[in-house]
Amino acid sequence: MYRWLVSNRILGNYILNFQSGKGIPLRGKIVALLLIWTSMSFSIYKIEAVVVQLILVAVGIAVSLMILRMKTLR
Repeated sequence: MYRWLVSNRILGNYILNFQSGKGIPLRGKIVALLLIWTSMSFSIYKIEAVVVQLILVAVGIAVSLMILRMKTLR
């Protein structure tokens, strides 16, 4: 599975750059954040339990901070 992922023409470079500590491209960060917050917003809208909504917001913030703190590949 690992070999298949790193030799994948779309994902391979992203994975290898991340593993080697070079970081992820700015475009990758933007796409990841947009997808995370789009899906989180939809989930928060659909779920009525306030506690679960707050947990989703906390997870979204934590993941966003993690992505933003990663090196940006130039």
